[in-house]
Amino acid sequence: MTPGTLLASRYELVRQLGHGGMGEVWLGFDTVLGREVAVKVVDFTMTEDPMAAERFRRETQAAAALSHDNVVRVFDSATEGSTAFLVMELLSGPTLADLIRDRAPLPLALALELAEQTAAALAATHRLGIVHRDIKPSNLMLDERGRLKVVDFGIARLTESTAARLTATSTVMGSAAYMAPEQATGQPATAATDLYALGCVLMALLTGQPPFDAEHPLAVLQQHMTAPPPPLRGRRPDVPSALEDLIDQLLAKAPERRPHDAELVREQLARIRRAAATRTQPMPAMPVPTEPLTVPLPTGTSAMPAPADRPPSARPSPRRWRQDGRVPAAGAAMLLVLLGATAVISDLGGFGQTDTSPPSSQVAETPGTAKTGTPEGADIDDRPEEPAQPSPESAGLPTSLAELRDAIESAGTSDDEVKAGDDLLRRVEDIEKRLADEDTKDLGRRLDEIARKLDELVRQGKLSPEDADPIRRALTEVEASVS
Repeated sequence: MTPGTLLASRYELVRQLGHGGMGEVWLGFDTVLGREVAVKVVDFTMTEDPMAAERFRRETQAAAALSHDNVVRVFDSATEGSTAFLVMELLSGPTLADLIRDRAPLPLALALELAEQTAAALAATHRLGIVHRDIKPSNLMLDERGRLKVVDFGIARLTESTAARLTATSTVMGSAAYMAPEQATGQPATAATDLYALGCVLMALLTGQPPFDAEHPLAVLQQHMTAPPPPLRGRRPDVPSALEDLIDQLLAKAPERRPHDAELVREQLARIRRAAATRTQPMPAMPVPTEPLTVPLPTGTSAMPAPADRPPSARPSPRRWRQDGRVPAAGAAMLLVLLGATAVISDLGGFGQTDTSPPSSQVAETPGTAKTGTPEGADIDDRPEEPAQPSPESAGLPTSLAELRDAIESAGTSDDEVKAGDDLLRRVEDIEKRLADEDTKDLGRRLDEIARKLDELVRQGKLSPEDADPIRRALTEVEASVS
């Protein structure tokens, strides 16, 4: 293929992006929709593999059957003579292979997030009966928003009968550094095969190299089949023991000893990530006041201005007060507290005054007044209504959600930071609404989505790590209150 080639009278090839065992990948331009795409092209006259056409057809079928945020989207496919092509969304990259080469070992939270997204993609593919069979860092790519996408289903297995026709028992397909022992011996691949590869990828993200390494691929395959995997904490002592245990399970030699459900692996990775965040980001200690407490008294229902000496980063952003004039829930709650404080101060006569009234035990009863302080003859409904106390079951979560909302609303003042905060706030508001309706279904998953979105905003530079840390701590408190 050459630049300028037009496929199906629609897709113009611009420049080659890469090539592999199943063909070339080009930057293409869809002349009908006016957008850039990725085009994978295979010229069957250039390969001696008699099953290449069938494998390419299976890749098209497998990729088109998937609709998931962490799987590359397929737009079109066709065959023209001896040439076949597959049109996909164009990913900006980098691949995880690039990240490992340039930045490994990756921060624990980032490595776990990438592994979690990979596990989510595998769960979706396995539910359709598809085994990828070539999970490796170069087949895991990030899009422009930093979201991971699984690509290259060139050797994916759809059914056992298809696999039997396309790969002889002694044929080895895949990448040596990330290949499960059963693949190395040409045995059938299962969901556990992909999860073994995920364990290898996670080891590489955390340490900079896969579990086994040697000069010759056959030596690497031999280690996969016979050598015990190196202890993760021997290479990186700071990782939690729960993560080392999970990788040991993923790298078990026998497929039946590995996890068989990618969704359960994803959930376990999420729990480890949350626990690690709690461990590494403790809540700050409550400062001990050194001066008498003073409470600024509100003069109306509007928000009080920030003191002039407050640093700009600590001042509320325009997002704090809605355009329609309504006070946010957290601000309204604080305002009610201040108004209540005003009433108490008024009753006491102000701060700093000495209470000269006798002890309650010595107060003489005034004629016409009951011991309870309610005048005789007055209706009991005229008594001041005591505030309702929240039940133990519901007291923790609303409080922690309010703290999460406050942390988000205090994050940054730039346009990007305000937009990022609004996105997170909408997710919190959705949880609050569901709790108000006593709907706790999928609460953990929704909290996980907020955590993943927060990590994504930091990676994209839309939220600073300094502003994200208080949000993570507040999110950890919410998660702890529902666990």
